[in-house]
Amino acid sequence: LQNLGNTCYLNSIIQCLVHTPELAQSFLDNGPCDTGRSLFRSRSIARAFGELVKQLLGPGAAATYSPREFLNCISTWDRAFSGGRQHDSQEFLHSLLDALQTECNRVKGKAKYKELKGKGTEEQQADEAWAYAKSWFDSCINDIFGGQLQSTVVCQKCKNVTHCFDPFLDLSIPIPKNVPAASVNIHDCLRAFTE
Repeated sequence: LQNLGNTCYLNSIIQCLVHTPELAQSFLDNGPCDTGRSLFRSRSIARAFGELVKQLLGPGAAATYSPREFLNCISTWDRAFSGGRQHDSQEFLHSLLDALQTECNRVKGKAKYKELKGKGTEEQQADEAWAYAKSWFDSCINDIFGGQLQSTVVCQKCKNVTHCFDPFLDLSIPIPKNVPAASVNIHDCLRAFTE
């Protein structure tokens, strides 16, 4: 990928996403998963990402490729990425996944808000929360990147236990300080995240 000046954040995320086999194959096989939700914008991010995947991995892939058109497209979704300034890679990833999730959403119409019952076993509550989250967003992006965080609160007086479930597409996980930097792996980081 050509650097367009201060676009290391963009290039690093594109390289990670394009080399996520399930995502790349989805765009190579089926083309963009645009469901018409980009009609209010002049450019579809899903289409632009699909074109980028094809240029980098498809038959006759280019030796070098300029992501300028893709950057222009994502800048229409999130103006923070226009203007050629440096940005945080994770912020860009979050914005891009959100845009792709919106355009690739298989849910037709608008989901209705409802209060979750919070009854049953912990697993049943998690399943109810996940089903509710998928009633709002269900896409190839969710299939690959989606997950659900759980937090549990125990009342110190009555010992009542409540669970809260929050959907996510990306996580900010810490790099543990008690492990030598050269030997840190993803399991160490996830362990530090859940402590």
